[in-house]
Amino acid sequence: MLTEKQESVLAEEGNFKPIRSVLRALSIIECIGDGVKGISEISKEVKLSKSTVFGLVKTLELKQYLVQDRATGAYRLGPSMLKLAIDRFERIDIVEISRPYLQALSDDIGEVTHLARLEGFNVTYLLRAESRTENRSLILNSRVGAVSPLHCTSMGKIFLAYMAEAELDAFLKQDLVSYTANTIADPEALRRECQAVRERGYALNQSEFEEGIVAIALPIRDRNQGVAAAINCAMPAARGPLPRLEEYREKLKKAAQEIEAQLGV
Repeated sequence: MLTEKQESVLAEEGNFKPIRSVLRALSIIECIGDGVKGISEISKEVKLSKSTVFGLVKTLELKQYLVQDRATGAYRLGPSMLKLAIDRFERIDIVEISRPYLQALSDDIGEVTHLARLEGFNVTYLLRAESRTENRSLILNSRVGAVSPLHCTSMGKIFLAYMAEAELDAFLKQDLVSYTANTIADPEALRRECQAVRERGYALNQSEFEEGIVAIALPIRDRNQGVAAAINCAMPAARGPLPRLEEYREKLKKAAQEIEAQLGV
């Protein structure tokens, strides 16, 4: 609940007078959160009289932002509030959210970065960011809309590692193409690789799809802790020995966390 001093600061900064009843109603919604609370408990937490809280709660209930448990008399968030949240997340554009973070990452490490999602049994590239601080060219088939296989790319391994077991089984029944001498094309070996990815939280591509190209990838989680997308950085093997990939892992992790925060994770 905002104090009168805080309300005054808001008014000064925005050159307007906050509507106190709106602030109080929002404080009640924040107080309830994902729990269930009665009038007395709300009144105590937001430091308003029971009569004031009652009036605000009943108004919010009228518009279905709150609903009352008839057995206990307590209140929880209602369907109108949940619909707002769902509509908001359905409209989130993960590409535009990710763009500044991947660009900043590319500028920092001087390498190309990508965002991709799973489509069927393929990786589909959604975003590619190239460094503006280093003049380095990297020829990759990673333009927006391009697809790559799952079993021999860093982001593909992220999607495989977190697939449902039945879906992974279906994938492993396919004939897996060996693109290079390093491609893991044996189903059981790939299953072990997926387990390793889950255990360490990131995936590597060590010249498994294209000779001389290495990459490291991390997942982007959704609100249910599923994998919504993946991000990676890719580079020539000469610039990406394992210790350097490990160093970039921390930078990728930070970017992933920043993107997830914007997604409400």
